[in-house]
Amino acid sequence: MSGYDAAVMADTPVFFMADNGISDTTGRHIVTKVGIVTSDTTPNGDTAPVFNGLANNYLQVPDHNDFSISTTRALTIECWMRPDADDYPATDASSDGPMVHFLGKGVWSGDSGATSAQFEYQFRTYGKTQPDNSTAIRWRRMSTYVFNSTAGLGAGSFYQYGYNGASVNYGVGDWRHIVMTVDDSDSWRNRAGGDGYGIVRLFINGILHDSDTLGSPYYIRPSDTIAPFRIGTTDKNSYFKGSVAKVAVYNYTLGAARITEHYNAML
Repeated sequence: MSGYDAAVMADTPVFFMADNGISDTTGRHIVTKVGIVTSDTTPNGDTAPVFNGLANNYLQVPDHNDFSISTTRALTIECWMRPDADDYPATDASSDGPMVHFLGKGVWSGDSGATSAQFEYQFRTYGKTQPDNSTAIRWRRMSTYVFNSTAGLGAGSFYQYGYNGASVNYGVGDWRHIVMTVDDSDSWRNRAGGDGYGIVRLFINGILHDSDTLGSPYYIRPSDTIAPFRIGTTDKNSYFKGSVAKVAVYNYTLGAARITEHYNAML
């Protein structure tokens, strides 16, 4: 076990894809490979799954309450991500630019037995080129969103070069450590000066970069759905080209100091 994997396991995740690439080191969950998922290495030389960006190329874990915010009213998801393209072969359309959902829990009616939208959260990144060949407004933006189960607009935090003090322009081939924490506990909701809603935070390379309320204007109340947990896509409307590795899920909010320690353990 690498030093990075040991640091993660010390924090008792409920799911962790460690150096073996595509299985759960905790033994709690089964990871299924859909399509041809190849492999490469993370910055420390461990195994990393690679996705080709084409339809039906992803990893899937069956729905389980370990992956839902509502189970403990808190959740942390971390991963290492490396895009292998600025323009992805299969994207969702957006007025802000083409986007890819590369990790999360959310499906539309007809997928995985759902008879209606079933959404919880998504990790998202944006491509470069708009259909009119102009440069997308959110090119290379990395976002994490939390949704009501019926989908619609979500509450999210983001990192994009040139915004909110973001000083690194992460590009093709660059690894980055991405962590989303969600605190929807009563202690957070009812804190002095609180708005009665939870909070989502985004850490990039061990540093807290953005945080947003689950309250106004979106009023998100996370709930459990039947959606599977997917890596490389979420709702199968877009597919990531590159690597998403070392995915770990915790049923609590991992502290900032430990997130930084995890990042440093990879270097």
